[in-house]
Parts: sequence; structure tokens; C-alpha cells
Amino acid sequence: MKSAIRAASFIGVSLLSLSVPAFAQEAPGEDETVSANEIVVQARRKDESAQDVPVVVQAVTSEDIAKLNLRKFEDVTSVVPGLSMGANANGIGVTATVRGVNYDVNVSGNNGTIQFYQNDVPVAAGLLFNALFDVGQIEVLRGPQGTLKGRSAPSGSITVYTRRPNLSEVGGNADITVNDLHGFNTKAALNIPVIADKLGVRIAGVVAEGRGNDVRDIVNPQMPSDKTKGLRASIRANPLDDMLMLDFAYQVVKRDTIQFGQQESVNQVVTSAAASPVTIFAKNRQSAIGTPQTNNQLFQTYDWQAKLNLAGQSLTYVGGYSRQHLASFAPSDTGSVFAVDSSGGVEFGQPTDTVSHNSSHEVRLQNVDRIGGIFDYVVGALWAKGDSDTLFKSVTGIAIAPPFSTPARLVNVVLTPIARFGENSEQSYFANLTAHLGDRLELSGGIRSITYKDNSGLAVSGVVNPLFNRNFTEKKTVYQAAVKYNVTDDVMVYASTGTSWRPSTVAIGGPTGGVSARQASFLATGPETSESYEAGIKTSLLDRRVTFNLTGYYQKFQNYPYRASSGIYAIDRTNSAGGTVTPFNYVSGVPVDVKGFEAELAFRPNDNISLSTILAYSKGRIKDGTIPCLDLNNDGAPDIVSAPPTLAQLEADVGANNIDQCTVAFNSNLAPSWSGTVQGEYNVPLSDSMNGYLRGLFTWKGNSVNDPVNAFDDVKSYGLLNMYAGVRAPDGQWEVSLYGKNITNTFRVLNRSNGPAVTTLRGGIPLGGPVTSSGPLSTSNYYGIGVTEPREFGINLRLAFGSR
Repeated sequence: MKSAIRAASFIGVSLLSLSVPAFAQEAPGEDETVSANEIVVQARRKDESAQDVPVVVQAVTSEDIAKLNLRKFEDVTSVVPGLSMGANANGIGVTATVRGVNYDVNVSGNNGTIQFYQNDVPVAAGLLFNALFDVGQIEVLRGPQGTLKGRSAPSGSITVYTRRPNLSEVGGNADITVNDLHGFNTKAALNIPVIADKLGVRIAGVVAEGRGNDVRDIVNPQMPSDKTKGLRASIRANPLDDMLMLDFAYQVVKRDTIQFGQQESVNQVVTSAAASPVTIFAKNRQSAIGTPQTNNQLFQTYDWQAKLNLAGQSLTYVGGYSRQHLASFAPSDTGSVFAVDSSGGVEFGQPTDTVSHNSSHEVRLQNVDRIGGIFDYVVGALWAKGDSDTLFKSVTGIAIAPPFSTPARLVNVVLTPIARFGENSEQSYFANLTAHLGDRLELSGGIRSITYKDNSGLAVSGVVNPLFNRNFTEKKTVYQAAVKYNVTDDVMVYASTGTSWRPSTVAIGGPTGGVSARQASFLATGPETSESYEAGIKTSLLDRRVTFNLTGYYQKFQNYPYRASSGIYAIDRTNSAGGTVTPFNYVSGVPVDVKGFEAELAFRPNDNISLSTILAYSKGRIKDGTIPCLDLNNDGAPDIVSAPPTLAQLEADVGANNIDQCTVAFNSNLAPSWSGTVQGEYNVPLSDSMNGYLRGLFTWKGNSVNDPVNAFDDVKSYGLLNMYAGVRAPDGQWEVSLYGKNITNTFRVLNRSNGPAVTTLRGGIPLGGPVTSSGPLSTSNYYGIGVTEPREFGINLRLAFGSR
């Protein structure tokens, strides 16, 4: 803790103790055309009040990020109900849920249900999850997107706008947080106008360190850690007095983590189960695996933009390039059979090394002055391409098993190299036209024509496997249409409809040989399509001190790529004629219906008190979709799994098909249907040079029914309460706050593995004896689990000067 404080203090002093301002909100655009009390968004490619846009948009401003101490990108979910996000344990991509469907990078790659952007450049989601610093605004748009910018996405988009240089005033900021969980986070920025009103630069950085999930292993004394360093350099040029604006930014982020997978003794859930060697309670935050998951990630990104305003029109070019290098090691002995051996240095696990590149170029032309007093338009084109090469190694453990050795000992680990390679490209053209008919009625519509190409494959030990070869071109046109009517100056109603599309998908990592036709049908899907319908009302009342918004929607998907949260047991005949029982997350294209609503209410009775609440409901259901399953009793419904089936059981059930299939109607995602937030703040002047404040944030999650075949992973509703108290300068030049997150120490197990953890390997006889295939060697006495974050107390210091 002392070292963290010293490091944070040193960095803060060395960067002149600058700070993110407490009050300043930086809108993404340059035109200030709305009241200072309103939030400006770029949802329709122009600066507008969020209350005037006929779409559900939640803006997380720089003020929100600072005052709520949001240090990780996934912290955004605490203020945006209905949105769930989290980085995958292997560091490759993320899982995100909004409006009833998941984005699973292991199936969808970069073609997510949600499209992520940084400064309007489409980016891989993982890029944003490693650092959150010097951000002006985050915009979360719900519903189908794609006829105004970027890429088509069925459920929404999330755009991060970083701060751009101020051309007229020197300034800077620093934000230092130290907490009681042995962590610190220091962010700082310095802004310098090199040539007044013509050229400016901005340098921003972050250094953060903590213990991540803070799970300790009962065998391995190694401490978990999470270390992040990031730097961003931005340049802005205005050579022709706002006629031409040029922006460029370079960002590099390095993150290294060492984490143990959290476990819980089975007999703490199933009372009849045998006792584990060491009893672990869920609240202990412990592991018995012996080997940590390690991730080393390096992200380098460039984005640039040129905007030319001429003759009442605006021509914008946005480009970007990113490179990601992800190296990880995932332990294979999750059954804790060889915890002593692995903690002693025997690396029994899967190493993965991924290098990917993504680039995009977009050109947009739109009007600045309304044409004929009626029309606004946006037309444009996008060219994007990406490539990714992943080298991972299939792991086979060679063990001396009882009766030759008690306990079993790990003799050797055989690694089979598997290379996944691929490249894809998208070329699309889009257009959107809005007609303002009188002062109150507005009609808009847009289309996008997409051509998508994919060329990818898989090689095992240097031999390309034809099962996973993909070389195709797919084309699709999507549309959106909306009507907006201002009933009064303070009440607006709207309705919209639209379609979306995503390309075919493939699941990589399952069996690579001896695959049946039925198994092959669950390794890939065709393209996904959807239709969406939405209607809402937005109101601003009592001189805009009260706002109330309500939206309802319905969306119908065809061929949605559904992937079970836990593996489906099937026969893997890759390496053995007899086969082994192996779980894998197969994928299937299914029909899904989604319905829900979102409601927002904000009240500011005076300048000292503000209150707001958001409530979201979303229900996504698979409608008679055929999915892979385990159905040993042949009743047509997936079995609730408590232990892996034996090879004999599966052979008798599925024979040469290797896998079961079922027709189901259940939830399409694991997120709770209901969620909400409540925020409040009270501030009062303490003197001419100091204000005091007290604020709170309550985030609520409703009951969730997780994996339908897992009897022990459902989650009861819960709420997390964060509180903040502090003092600040009226002009935002400094602020000191004490905070507590999850101050009631609310605890929930959020996910639990489908059955006890299993170590799969091969058993042998010592001294060169025969090696025989035996499938799972041991089912452990532990579940793998994930839980809510622990209670955290900390102090935050923010200082600022000039343009900040």
C-alpha cells in the first residue's frame, strides 16, 4: 500500500499535479448550439441535444467519469442499465450484452452485436477495455446502427471520444486514486497550443496497478497483479480558420495481468457431495488450481481525421489503424489434480499468441446549412480490413496415475501447435436523408450496401484442416427509417424501424478431426439478419429541470449465433479411434425474439440537488431453435448436467453423430432482464473558495436465469451502492474526495461452472509403458465461479489549470 501511495504521489508531482476538471463536459463536436445544461451528442453526425435525438442515447461525460471514479471501461455499465460488458479471462476480446443478445468474440470476431468506436474509428472491443483516460465523452446508442457512419450493428454502438487539443490556452490535469485494495491509478494530461489558434498538442497518460480479482491460490503463494501503462499523443491543426480542421492521435497501452481462477467447494452448493481436500467458500476469493492465468497485451492505435467546410457542406475523412499483440497462458489443470506440480513450475496449460491488425477509411459528405430549409443529408463510404494470426497449442498431459503413483503425478506435457489465420474486408456505402416538414415534423431514412469478404483457416501441426477453411463473399443491404414529431417545444415522440446484418460465423477450438456431419453443423452458422421496431417519447418539463424519456422496442433475429455459456459434451475423435468425452462451446444459428423498454427520469429541483434514475427491461428468447446439447434421456430437452457423461453413455446415445441436438425455447443471453440505476448529488457552498458535496450511485440487477442446463448458476437480484463525499473549488481547479464502492459489501456468485472442474489428459505407466486414452482423469471437488467485486474504499485527488 505504501509503495502504491509513493508511486501515485511521485507521478502526480512530476506531472505538475494536474487534474480532470470536476464540472467540465467536453462534447464531441465543436458547435455549441444547445443550452449549457444539456448533453451534446453526435448520434446523427451533428451536434444535438440528447433530448432532441429520436434514438435512445446515454452519454457518459468527462464529468461523470471523474465524479464517479470510473477507472475501467467496464465501469460504464454501472451507469448504463441493460448494458453488460466484461473482458474475457484469456484477454482476447470481450463479452457484451445489450437489448437481449450477447456479443461473443469467440464466435463473432470483430462483427459484434455492438460496434465499438474510438474517435469514430471502428475498433476491436478489447482495445477499449485496457485503459480509460483523458476521455471527453462516451456515447451509448441502442438499437440498429449503420446508416450514418461506421459499420452495421444490430443492437447498438459505443463510441469513445478522447479529448482533443485546445488551440488557444495552455492547460492540464491530473487524477490520482489510491484504494485499500493495494491499488492506485494515476491519469494526467498536458495541453500546449504551439501556434495560437492554429496548432496544438496534447499528451495524456495513465499508470495503474492493482491485484485484479484479488483471488489467492491455496497452493501457489504468487500474488495476483494487474498493471497498466498507457500514453496518448494528439495533434490538432486549424490552418484555415475553421474551414479545414485536422486531427491525429497515437495511443499505446500495455497491460500485464496474473490472475487465479476463483473456485468454490462443490459441497458448499451440493450438500451431499464429497468434501474437497481444502474447503473453499465463495466469499474466500481463493483458488486450488495452482497455476495462474497470465495475459500480456500490447495495443497500438492511430486515428486521424480531416474535416473541410466549404460552400455550406462538410467533407470528412476518418482513418485508423491498430495493432494488437496478445500473449496468454491458460491453465489446463482446472480440476486441481496436479496443483503441487504446477505450482512448482510445471507448465500444464495452453499458451496462445495472437497478432492482429485492423485498418479503416471512411469518407462522409453532409450539409452544414439545411438545403432549401428542409433537407439534411449524409452520404459516405467505408473501407475496412483486418487480419489476425493466432498460434495456440493443444495440450495433452502425460501422467502417472494410481495405482502406480498416489497421488497422480504429471510426467510430461505435449503441445500440438494449432494456427488460426484469417483476413476479412468490408466495403460499404451509406446514405441518410432527413426532411424537416414545418417546425415539428421530421422524417428520416437511410440505407447501407455492404460487401463482406472472409478468407480464413486452421492448420494443425502445419497441415491445413479443410473443415475450417472459409473463403466467401457476402452482400447485404440494410435500412433504417424514423419519424419524429415535436408535440410541443418540450415533448417529442418518435418511431423507427430498421434492419441489420452480420456475416457468417465459425467457432474455433473444438475437435479438428473425426468430426461428424452433425458436429460440423454446430461449428459454423450462416449470416444473421434482424428487423427492429421502436417507439418512444422524450420530455423536458419545468424549465428543463425535469426530463422523462420512455422507449419500447421489439427486434426479431434470424440465424443469431448462439453459444452456450458452458461447454457441450461430445465425442472428440481427433486423436483416438475410440474417442474421448470433451466439452466445447459449439455454436448454432437460431431465431431470437427480443422485446423491452428503457425509461429515464431526471430531476433538478435547484442548483444544489440533482436526482436521476434509469430503468431497463429486455427479454431475449430463442424461438424453437436447434442447438447442440446433452440429452441422455432422449426427452428432447437439454439435460441438467452434474457430472461429465462417460464415453460409453455417449456412444450409446449419439453413436457416430458424436453429439446430441435439441429444439429449445429459452433465454438468448445470461444478463438479467431487469436493471436500473439511481444517482443523486447534493452540493453546498462552504466558503467563497470551497464547495462541499455528497453523491451516491446505486446500481441494481434483477434476477437472472443463466445457463438452462446448469442447476446452480442462477443469480438473485442485488444492488451495489457507491458513495462519494468531498470538497472542491467552485471553478474545478482542485477536488479531494473520499469514496466507497459497494459499501454494503453485497456479495453474489455471478456465474458457476456447469459441473465440477475437470482435468483432461492421458494416463500412462512409468518407465515407458503403454499410454492409453482415458478422457477426464479426475473430476475435482471444486466449481469455477465469478463473483461481485469486493468493497473498496479510497481517496481521489484532482487538480487542474488552464484549458484542462
